[in-house]
Amino acid sequence: MLVTIGDLNAAKEAERLEEFIIDTKNAFLNSPERAVMLENEQYYEGENPFLGRAVNALKRLRLDTGKELDLSPLLDIYSNFAFRIVDQLVNRLWYNPVQITGVGANGKPADVKHKLGSNFDDIVIDIANKAAIHGACYAFWNAGFIEMFEATSYLPIYDERTGSQVAGIRVLQIDKGRAQHV
Repeated sequence: MLVTIGDLNAAKEAERLEEFIIDTKNAFLNSPERAVMLENEQYYEGENPFLGRAVNALKRLRLDTGKELDLSPLLDIYSNFAFRIVDQLVNRLWYNPVQITGVGANGKPADVKHKLGSNFDDIVIDIANKAAIHGACYAFWNAGFIEMFEATSYLPIYDERTGSQVAGIRVLQIDKGRAQHV
């Protein structure tokens, strides 16, 4: 789903910015791209959504035909294959922590990585994991630390001329039973 700053500005000029943001949020939450991201996450967690849909279809078939089917073998199939592949990929790419050096006050190279936060490597590994699972993940520098926005809850807004990200809509929800906030 592609949203541009021109879309945002047009909504602002038409004085329907709040409506635009809510409509865009709802379209994003119901988009096929986000559905694929959520399904990928289920595979990563060891579930098999395809098999679940097949079992449900067989249950409906059983009800329609009246024939008894033993579905218990299908329900026992699970795999952590996606988990292993993603973790192996990320760990292989991130085997050695980032080495960031700058120029110190004396003109010699100095380690500046400690300024990025004590858990910088862990956060970057989490970002790489989510990017491998969802196809994208967003990292932002926020007043002295790096913050991760998962692609399932963040919709970037791009500049149509440069292609760079200039804004975004982040969807926050405390609990599935509560309302979502933008």
